[in-house]
Amino acid sequence: SVEGRLDEIRRCIGCNQGCAGMLERNRPIRCLINPIAGLDAQFDEPEALPRGARKKVLVVGGGPAGLEAARVAAALGHDVTQWERSDQLGGQLRTAWLMPKRANFETFVAFQIAALARLGVTTIFNKEASAAEIAAFGADRIILATGSTTTPMPVPGSGPVFTLPDALRAPDRLGAAVAVFDRTGEWGTLAALEHFADLGKAVTLFVPAASYAWRTTIYSTLANSRRLRERKVRIATLRAVRAFDGGTLEVEDLSTGEVARLSGFSALVAVDHNSADQALYLALRRAGLPVMQAGDNNAPRTALEATYQGHMAARAPFPVASGLTT
Repeated sequence: SVEGRLDEIRRCIGCNQGCAGMLERNRPIRCLINPIAGLDAQFDEPEALPRGARKKVLVVGGGPAGLEAARVAAALGHDVTQWERSDQLGGQLRTAWLMPKRANFETFVAFQIAALARLGVTTIFNKEASAAEIAAFGADRIILATGSTTTPMPVPGSGPVFTLPDALRAPDRLGAAVAVFDRTGEWGTLAALEHFADLGKAVTLFVPAASYAWRTTIYSTLANSRRLRERKVRIATLRAVRAFDGGTLEVEDLSTGEVARLSGFSALVAVDHNSADQALYLALRRAGLPVMQAGDNNAPRTALEATYQGHMAARAPFPVASGLTT
């Protein structure tokens, strides 16, 4: 900070995923924003490594995996170009910071974007990549970080059903009494419950499991549970939403099979696991191009795994002969 290089400081975003989350599982500690944390004996910072042969690297996608892959490849001295299908970088993290209590994710993306500019990465926006265009680019390595897509959950009835990203982008459309049906147990739903309640909405969570937020860490859920209680968020476990007509919700008790009809809801937010499209990756493989997958394109998970995979894809050895795939 004395030299005015504040954008080079990697700030903790308080996500608890790699530190507290791994500690709870008795696994080595990792870090979402610093993938070599916990691996310090194996990896130096990319900028500190000697430069090898300069290679041409194409990163397709600008979410957490793509940002980290582009940053690390450029720091290793390669000529890096990044294609992003939208007009902004950040991927699904941009949805996270629509919630004020998750605004630190924007700090992380800003750090990555500043690094790309500093390291000379060429970023091309509004670029929908095809196999033919990628092949014509002629990269020595292609890192496919195109992410995953939200999977709408089919719910019988005529009531308004929102995916979680759509609900976060337009919370006014939800009305005053929101039902959330979550099949994931993930961090995003846990944060959204409090966010909707902070907006003054009456919130009820239904989950098919015997507990809620089962994919998060107890170090986070203990604090969140207290705040959700203060905001009168109702949590119903072993429940599955079966239908919604716009006012009445049909909910099955999975322990008995009984179905209850609950009235007074203005909207349903149905949260399911994301899905990844493998068509582009398979086409590039069939063409014999040097392609690697990173992040949700490989398998939809959290930003922790996405950042780690992006980092490792950029560090991986290059094929020793033309036509080999990684």
